[in-house]
Amino acid sequence: MSERYQQKASQAEETRRVWVWADAHIGLSGPQNDNRDGWEWLESAIIDVRDHLLPLDFVLSLGDLTNKGTDEQLAKYAEVRSRAGFAKWYEMAGNHDYWAFLRGSWQKHASLPQHAVLVDGNVVWILSSVELDGASGRISQKTFDWLKKTIDLHRDKNVIVCTHQPLYDTVTNSKKEWRSVFVWKDDGHPYEIGRVTEDQLRAVERMLDEVRVDLWLCSHAHSGPRDPNWCVRRGRTTILNVASICHAYGTQASRSFLFELENGSNILKARNRHHEKSCFAPEFSLDLQLPFPWKRPQTNDWVVQRGE
Repeated sequence: MSERYQQKASQAEETRRVWVWADAHIGLSGPQNDNRDGWEWLESAIIDVRDHLLPLDFVLSLGDLTNKGTDEQLAKYAEVRSRAGFAKWYEMAGNHDYWAFLRGSWQKHASLPQHAVLVDGNVVWILSSVELDGASGRISQKTFDWLKKTIDLHRDKNVIVCTHQPLYDTVTNSKKEWRSVFVWKDDGHPYEIGRVTEDQLRAVERMLDEVRVDLWLCSHAHSGPRDPNWCVRRGRTTILNVASICHAYGTQASRSFLFELENGSNILKARNRHHEKSCFAPEFSLDLQLPFPWKRPQTNDWVVQRGE
């Protein structure tokens, strides 16, 4: 991609614009991904964004960048990210990326550690990557305590939490212990399907009664093009599934979300993008009322904090 497509800063404008995508599965090709590799689906989406959605302030991926977390696949992801030319591009790991942590590939190619916090004025993005191989969203008690503490620390802000897996029994395909976020307190034993209790599965849901989370973004469960469970409400929290940028696992359409928030407004607009048709899907869009009107920072820098 030419350098003329470098990201245009919209800081001088009065609207924050964030592109959020997930589940490229780079390295997966053939019939199960409609005969294109994951990086090709990602690059096609980038072309659509470049041609129609600029300016952007930053890009965020919610994991499964790769299919097996190999150094070769992470390097290909980094190559596509570099060609895109967006100045601020962040990512978190999904279960398919897990082994990249153990191999050191994540540390070499990714822009963020396993857990991180992005502070944008009075909006905070809290990112918690996977901690276990396989489809489950198991998090340790230590990470759960960090997450709750961090959310509470930023209670004077609009709070957005990002995990790869969805919360239990919420959006698409999440009513299974091995496909949702749960707290695994028994760190002395390996996680086994069937050992997870209802108490562990509902731990995050109970946390949401104690600390406020305005928006919980996830992916992992690839939604079909007309999935009615792409977004649900649980108490004060809206839970939204952004997957998937590729066609794997029955997705059938390359999709992502553009989030927009105007300075002085407390309405966060979430618009679902159909990249192959280069259009928005109004039936999968929403206006979310936040507690606080957004205050644009005086500088163009985001505060990036390392998590536990």
